[in-house]
Amino acid sequence: MIKKLLIAAAAIAVIAAAAIGFYSLKPVSVDLGDSDLYSEAERQAAVDVVKEKFKELDGCKLFKLSYAGDKASRAEAGYNTDYDEAIQINSVFLSPLTSRGPWEAHEIYTWHFILMRKTGGEWKLLTYGYA
Repeated sequence: MIKKLLIAAAAIAVIAAAAIGFYSLKPVSVDLGDSDLYSEAERQAAVDVVKEKFKELDGCKLFKLSYAGDKASRAEAGYNTDYDEAIQINSVFLSPLTSRGPWEAHEIYTWHFILMRKTGGEWKLLTYGYA
């Protein structure tokens, strides 16, 4: 009986490890959308800043980043008057397997990231959180 339980537990552990491995290997989906405000390269540069930030969010698995659109980005333009331009990037990610930081354990979250810059400059991440 104990041998059967050990085999079953080992099988469950292997399946769980495979599932976790699948999530960690799946590439991030990126949707740059269309824009009259920013070129594809400018939107990609903002996405790249957000990807770098996600490296600091220990245990989170990023699934998707998308440009929120010109209307949403324009709405954020007044967030900080030290900058001239704003862009909003939306995200979908899985929180860590254990509850820590601002997240419940193993939950899907949708956050938005607000980046700003002086006209034509480098994007700076100013804030992020619940969408």
